[in-house]
Amino acid sequence: MQWRRGFFRVWLVFSLLWSGASGFFLIPEAWARVNLLWEVGPAKTEKLIGKHTDCFEQASKEELRLEVQLAKALAKAKEQPTDLLANNDPELGKRRKLEDDLAEAKDRKTSCETKLLDSKELQRRICDAPAFIASRFGWIFGPPLSLLAARFIVTWIIRGFRPT
Repeated sequence: MQWRRGFFRVWLVFSLLWSGASGFFLIPEAWARVNLLWEVGPAKTEKLIGKHTDCFEQASKEELRLEVQLAKALAKAKEQPTDLLANNDPELGKRRKLEDDLAEAKDRKTSCETKLLDSKELQRRICDAPAFIASRFGWIFGPPLSLLAARFIVTWIIRGFRPT
């Protein structure tokens, strides 16, 4: 009986099954990260982050400017004795326009903030891609190679007990 050949064949079948099954589940995400790394790249994400940061800062400044104008308009309206219920306030339309502009500025700021966070998440995924891919290949090939190394160690130990 040839134990060595039999165990080697069992190891080979196990390795092929393990690599195939784990590759089926782990490779698609790793491949998506490789494509992301090639298509976008770190330099492009830096540009995106810069662009979205500028957008966010401009929207924040616009929002602040409109809030100050609205606060001034409201303070001015409190000083003037007008009948607000009768809509005799001449500044009412101006204040409503400021309120609408402020709501739009807040929406723009939220949109820029979302894009900025998405860009930072994309950058994180790109920076993590090499480690992610390496860990996936470790899960695919690690167990079969560990078994092969264990086989060599056990064989070496058993040979040490043979009479010379």
